[in-house]
Amino acid sequence: MTIHELSRLLANLIREATVKAYNADGTVIVESGGLVSQPLRFFQPAAGTINSHRPLSIGENCLVFSPSGEFGNGYVLGGLPTGNAPSPSYNQNQHITHYPDGVVIAYDLASKTLTAKGVTSADIEATSQIKLAAPLIILDGIVEATKAVNAGGVINANAGLAAADSGSGAVVEISVPVKFKNTVTSAEVIQDGHGHLAPAGGGKTGEPQ
Repeated sequence: MTIHELSRLLANLIREATVKAYNADGTVIVESGGLVSQPLRFFQPAAGTINSHRPLSIGENCLVFSPSGEFGNGYVLGGLPTGNAPSPSYNQNQHITHYPDGVVIAYDLASKTLTAKGVTSADIEATSQIKLAAPLIILDGIVEATKAVNAGGVINANAGLAAADSGSGAVVEISVPVKFKNTVTSAEVIQDGHGHLAPAGGGKTGEPQ
Protein backbone atom coordinates (compact mmCIF):
# COMPACT_ATOMS: atom_id res chain seq x y z
CA MET A 1 0.00 0.00 0.00
CA THR A 2 1.42 3.36 -1.00
CA ILE A 3 1.64 6.39 1.26
CA HIS A 4 -0.92 8.11 -0.96
CA GLU A 5 -3.38 5.23 -0.58
CA LEU A 6 -2.82 5.13 3.17
CA SER A 7 -3.39 8.89 3.44
CA ARG A 8 -6.63 8.56 1.46
CA LEU A 9 -7.94 5.85 3.79
CA LEU A 10 -7.04 7.85 6.88
CA ALA A 11 -8.73 10.96 5.49
CA ASN A 12 -11.90 8.98 4.81
CA LEU A 13 -12.21 7.59 8.34
CA ILE A 14 -14.23 10.67 9.39
CA ARG A 15 -15.50 13.13 6.82
CA GLU A 16 -17.83 16.10 7.12
CA ALA A 17 -20.58 15.91 4.52
CA THR A 18 -23.98 17.23 3.43
CA VAL A 19 -27.09 15.16 2.81
CA LYS A 20 -28.04 15.37 -0.87
CA ALA A 21 -30.91 12.84 -1.09
CA TYR A 22 -33.12 10.70 1.13
CA ASN A 23 -34.19 7.31 -0.22
CA ALA A 24 -37.39 5.37 0.42
CA ASP A 25 -35.41 2.48 1.95
CA GLY A 26 -34.16 4.76 4.75
CA THR A 27 -30.70 5.43 3.31
CA VAL A 28 -29.15 8.76 2.32
CA ILE A 29 -26.76 10.00 -0.30
CA VAL A 30 -24.20 12.52 0.93
CA GLU A 31 -21.58 14.74 -0.65
CA SER A 32 -18.20 15.56 0.83
CA GLY A 33 -15.51 17.55 -0.93
CA GLY A 34 -16.94 16.79 -4.34
CA LEU A 35 -17.35 13.08 -3.58
CA VAL A 36 -20.89 11.71 -3.82
CA SER A 37 -21.58 8.54 -1.90
CA GLN A 38 -23.68 5.54 -2.73
CA PRO A 39 -26.75 5.05 -0.47
CA LEU A 40 -25.54 4.92 3.13
CA ARG A 41 -27.26 3.99 6.37
CA PHE A 42 -27.49 6.62 9.08
CA PHE A 43 -27.64 6.55 12.87
CA GLN A 44 -30.98 6.80 14.70
CA PRO A 45 -31.54 8.03 18.29
CA ALA A 46 -32.29 4.42 19.29
CA ALA A 47 -32.28 1.11 17.43
CA GLY A 48 -32.93 -1.74 19.85
CA THR A 49 -36.03 -3.03 21.63
CA ILE A 50 -36.67 0.70 22.06
CA ASN A 51 -36.29 2.32 18.65
CA SER A 52 -37.15 5.59 16.97
CA HIS A 53 -37.07 7.16 13.53
CA ARG A 54 -35.78 10.63 12.73
CA PRO A 55 -35.09 11.06 9.02
CA LEU A 56 -32.19 13.23 7.98
CA SER A 57 -33.08 16.40 6.08
CA ILE A 58 -31.84 17.40 2.66
CA GLY A 59 -28.97 19.82 3.20
CA GLU A 60 -28.33 18.61 6.77
CA ASN A 61 -24.71 18.74 7.82
CA CYS A 62 -23.39 15.38 8.98
CA LEU A 63 -20.32 13.22 9.62
CA VAL A 64 -19.53 10.04 7.73
CA PHE A 65 -17.66 7.35 9.69
CA SER A 66 -15.90 4.84 7.47
CA PRO A 67 -14.16 2.21 9.65
CA SER A 68 -12.32 0.75 6.65
CA GLY A 69 -11.47 4.13 5.21
CA GLU A 70 -13.74 3.49 2.23
CA PHE A 71 -16.14 6.43 1.92
CA GLY A 72 -18.73 4.32 0.11
CA ASN A 73 -19.06 1.95 3.08
CA GLY A 74 -19.53 4.58 5.74
CA TYR A 75 -22.24 5.32 8.30
CA VAL A 76 -23.80 8.76 8.56
CA LEU A 77 -24.29 10.71 11.79
CA GLY A 78 -26.51 13.76 11.36
CA GLY A 79 -27.47 16.63 13.61
CA LEU A 80 -24.52 18.98 13.18
CA PRO A 81 -25.87 22.58 13.21
CA THR A 82 -24.73 25.00 10.53
CA GLY A 83 -25.40 28.60 9.58
CA ASN A 84 -28.18 27.50 7.24
CA ALA A 85 -29.71 25.22 9.87
CA PRO A 86 -28.74 26.59 13.30
CA SER A 87 -29.76 25.05 16.59
CA PRO A 88 -33.24 26.25 17.70
CA SER A 89 -31.79 27.06 21.12
CA TYR A 90 -28.49 27.16 22.95
CA ASN A 91 -30.12 27.07 26.39
CA GLN A 92 -29.00 23.97 28.29
CA ASN A 93 -32.40 23.80 30.05
CA GLN A 94 -34.39 23.50 26.81
CA HIS A 95 -35.12 20.47 24.66
CA ILE A 96 -36.72 21.69 21.44
CA THR A 97 -37.76 20.03 18.20
CA HIS A 98 -38.69 22.22 15.20
CA TYR A 99 -40.48 20.63 12.26
CA PRO A 100 -40.44 22.11 8.73
CA ASP A 101 -44.24 22.67 8.77
CA GLY A 102 -43.91 25.04 11.75
CA VAL A 103 -44.73 22.62 14.57
CA VAL A 104 -42.63 23.14 17.72
CA ILE A 105 -42.42 20.71 20.64
CA ALA A 106 -40.38 21.96 23.58
CA TYR A 107 -39.65 21.16 27.20
CA ASP A 108 -38.02 23.63 29.57
CA LEU A 109 -36.26 22.05 32.55
CA ALA A 110 -36.10 25.31 34.48
CA SER A 111 -39.82 26.11 34.29
CA LYS A 112 -40.94 22.44 34.00
CA THR A 113 -43.10 23.46 31.04
CA LEU A 114 -44.00 21.23 28.10
CA THR A 115 -45.40 22.98 25.01
CA ALA A 116 -46.58 21.83 21.58
CA LYS A 117 -47.50 24.52 19.06
CA GLY A 118 -48.70 24.49 15.46
CA VAL A 119 -50.21 20.99 15.57
CA THR A 120 -53.32 20.54 13.41
CA SER A 121 -54.63 17.54 15.35
CA ALA A 122 -53.46 15.21 18.11
CA ASP A 123 -54.58 11.62 18.75
CA ILE A 124 -54.03 9.82 22.06
CA GLU A 125 -55.30 6.24 22.29
CA ALA A 126 -55.17 4.12 25.44
CA THR A 127 -56.58 0.66 26.14
CA SER A 128 -57.31 1.35 29.81
CA GLN A 129 -57.48 5.02 30.83
CA ILE A 130 -56.09 8.50 30.33
CA LYS A 131 -55.60 10.56 33.48
CA LEU A 132 -55.15 14.33 33.66
CA ALA A 133 -54.26 15.44 37.18
CA ALA A 134 -53.80 19.12 37.98
CA PRO A 135 -55.34 21.74 40.31
CA LEU A 136 -56.77 23.46 37.21
CA ILE A 137 -57.37 22.04 33.73
CA ILE A 138 -58.45 24.55 31.07
CA LEU A 139 -60.20 23.33 27.91
CA ASP A 140 -60.40 26.24 25.48
CA GLY A 141 -62.78 24.92 22.83
CA ILE A 142 -65.83 22.76 22.21
CA VAL A 143 -65.72 19.45 24.07
CA GLU A 144 -67.58 16.50 22.56
CA ALA A 145 -68.16 13.24 24.43
CA THR A 146 -69.53 10.23 22.53
CA LYS A 147 -70.26 8.37 25.77
CA ALA A 148 -71.22 9.11 29.36
CA VAL A 149 -69.54 11.89 31.34
CA ASN A 150 -69.25 11.10 35.06
CA ALA A 151 -68.61 14.06 37.34
CA GLY A 152 -67.70 13.42 40.95
CA GLY A 153 -67.90 17.11 41.81
CA VAL A 154 -69.96 20.20 41.10
CA ILE A 155 -70.56 21.17 37.46
CA ASN A 156 -70.52 24.94 37.06
CA ALA A 157 -72.23 26.10 33.86
CA ASN A 158 -71.70 29.86 34.00
CA ALA A 159 -72.88 30.42 30.42
CA GLY A 160 -75.91 28.13 30.61
CA LEU A 161 -76.65 24.44 30.22
CA ALA A 162 -78.38 22.99 27.15
CA ALA A 163 -79.54 19.48 26.27
CA ALA A 164 -80.77 18.94 22.70
CA ASP A 165 -82.87 16.03 21.44
CA SER A 166 -80.90 14.24 18.74
CA GLY A 167 -83.82 11.97 17.89
CA SER A 168 -82.52 9.13 20.03
CA GLY A 169 -85.32 9.50 22.59
CA ALA A 170 -82.84 10.29 25.35
CA VAL A 171 -84.14 12.07 28.43
CA VAL A 172 -82.51 14.02 31.24
CA GLU A 173 -82.75 12.20 34.56
CA ILE A 174 -81.96 13.90 37.87
CA SER A 175 -81.93 11.63 40.91
CA VAL A 176 -80.86 14.19 43.54
CA PRO A 177 -82.67 17.14 45.10
CA VAL A 178 -82.70 20.16 42.78
CA LYS A 179 -82.59 23.71 44.10
CA PHE A 180 -83.31 26.60 41.72
CA LYS A 181 -82.10 30.09 42.64
CA ASN A 182 -83.68 31.86 39.67
CA THR A 183 -86.77 31.81 37.44
CA VAL A 184 -87.76 28.43 36.02
CA THR A 185 -89.52 28.40 32.64
CA SER A 186 -91.18 25.33 31.11
CA ALA A 187 -92.86 25.39 27.69
CA GLU A 188 -92.70 29.22 27.79
CA VAL A 189 -94.55 29.26 31.12
CA ILE A 190 -92.83 30.77 34.14
CA GLN A 191 -93.21 28.25 36.92
CA ASP A 192 -92.59 30.75 39.75
CA GLY A 193 -95.36 33.07 40.97
CA HIS A 194 -98.31 31.78 38.94
CA GLY A 195 -101.51 29.93 39.81
CA HIS A 196 -103.67 27.24 38.21
CA LEU A 197 -107.36 26.95 37.42
CA ALA A 198 -109.20 24.89 40.04
CA PRO A 199 -110.68 21.78 38.40
CA ALA A 200 -114.18 22.15 39.96
CA GLY A 201 -115.08 25.76 40.69
CA GLY A 202 -113.09 27.28 37.87
CA GLY A 203 -111.31 29.67 40.22
CA LYS A 204 -107.61 30.25 40.28
CA THR A 205 -105.41 28.60 42.88
CA GLY A 206 -102.77 30.45 44.79
CA GLU A 207 -99.11 30.59 43.88
CA PRO A 208 -96.89 27.60 44.64
CA GLN A 209 -95.62 27.61 48.21
